[in-house]
Amino acid sequence: MTSAKGVLREAAIALLFLAFASFATRPLVLHPVSLTFAGYDTETHTWTLHWLVTHFFDPGKIFEGNLYYPHRHAVLFTEIDLGTAVLLLPFRLVSEDPVFLYNLGSVLALAFAGWSTAFLVRHLSGSVWASLGAGILAAFGSNQMRHLHHLDLITIGWIPLFLLGLHELIEEPRLGLVLTAGVSLALTVQSNGYYAVACALLFVLFVVVSGRRLDRTRLVALFGVGLLAVLLSAPYLSAFLSLRSAQHLHRGVGWSEHMAFHPTSDLGNSGYLYGAILGRVGECLFPGLLSLGLGAWALRRRAPQAGFYALAIATLLLLSLGPSLALGSLSLPLPYRLLVTVPPFDAMRHPSTFAGLACFLLAVLAGLGFATLRPRPGLGIAFVVLAMVEVSAPPHPVRGVSSGVPPVFEALSALPEGPALEIPVFSDEVLLCAARTDRDFLNGQDSSFFPKDTWQLDDFIQKEWLSTPLEVVDRSNSSFLFDNYSFRYLVFPRGRMSMPGFGPLSRALETSPLLRRVAQSRDGDRIYEVNGWHPRD
Repeated sequence: MTSAKGVLREAAIALLFLAFASFATRPLVLHPVSLTFAGYDTETHTWTLHWLVTHFFDPGKIFEGNLYYPHRHAVLFTEIDLGTAVLLLPFRLVSEDPVFLYNLGSVLALAFAGWSTAFLVRHLSGSVWASLGAGILAAFGSNQMRHLHHLDLITIGWIPLFLLGLHELIEEPRLGLVLTAGVSLALTVQSNGYYAVACALLFVLFVVVSGRRLDRTRLVALFGVGLLAVLLSAPYLSAFLSLRSAQHLHRGVGWSEHMAFHPTSDLGNSGYLYGAILGRVGECLFPGLLSLGLGAWALRRRAPQAGFYALAIATLLLLSLGPSLALGSLSLPLPYRLLVTVPPFDAMRHPSTFAGLACFLLAVLAGLGFATLRPRPGLGIAFVVLAMVEVSAPPHPVRGVSSGVPPVFEALSALPEGPALEIPVFSDEVLLCAARTDRDFLNGQDSSFFPKDTWQLDDFIQKEWLSTPLEVVDRSNSSFLFDNYSFRYLVFPRGRMSMPGFGPLSRALETSPLLRRVAQSRDGDRIYEVNGWHPRD
């Protein structure tokens, strides 16, 4: 009977967080295939998530992708969303539409984060009400709502399960807990690189704080967690390191200086309550008075594990400040500067993400603090309601998405196999079309890493084809393109898109000896085939 009640309780809690996640992402739940979040990276996450979900059971392809042809591991040029992809696997049977999967993934990522945080806090404190409030503050906090269009950043739900596994292993080492912590850590590593670094630090801090309780059995169990996470992440890590070596994926420290946590500009808040006072500016990292007050109370009352979470928060906040701290005319080097000198951590660029994770841990600490009050239902309900009020925020901007693909891509799908290039090279629309077709594209996204030769391709087309009036596309002005890039089809969105230089380029393509038009859609878009094209080795 107790087990049945426990299952029903977890189901009810999960439904509560699912309902709040649907509210937080409104109106997507009412328009799951025709609307999506507006914002940078939305299309990238849509394509990435769709590829992972539809190729999850194909180990040879899961980290490949059909962009940046002929480069391998195209999915790994940006953060991957494997932690959300595994939640979506059952829904492949419902729909494989990329927009539907992305929207549903956003809702599930938030709901799962709320439930898993509540699960962690309830096991640490024994209080259901404390766990519910902490789950709401953690999953729907200001920084989370600020980054709703960044799926990898709101995918924090595996971190509480990783932490819970560590806590429980110290109490009673069991194989099931090793599996829980190891799998959760692996899925976190393969969802966001910053969270991977943060969890590695949390692991080290946990071992240090638990030092006196670590006998041989517990050390072996913790070693098992790390080993399992490494083994499960090995294919991803191997592919990324290979890509990093081939493409020299690193960034200068200047990126991190600019995108660090700056308290003077990043302590806005995205919610209704504090946003009206502080402004919805910067990274929206003000966590709210409820988290701050109850977190301080947890330390004062020496709540279970409060010291560990306070140390973890302080460590992450220190990292979030970036490479250095300006003190008048002095610049004080900070630990982050050492971190980014070690490959592959030199690929990081926005240390402010660590502050967002510190806000999540502060919500956990707040839950532990509230539990010390030994709340009765009335006070517990008040805590949950106040948490909801504190995190409630205006709807995130959305935009409409058309179903299917533009007519020209329907025509392209009827043509023989071969990679395609659409002008311009960096196009959000191509990412969605790539998710909805099996065709390989030379195109890609320009919001994160991308191959150097893809940038050179875009630079050539912009300068030589669109900025310079052409009479004809021939070897004299296009040898760089045709000698260095292998594509069978050129998609020219003459009807769909209007860009400077499209008119002259349209006439030049029609008279080119290198290309022949093989299709034209009803809206005026055209497809050209490269004369004499053949696959390269």
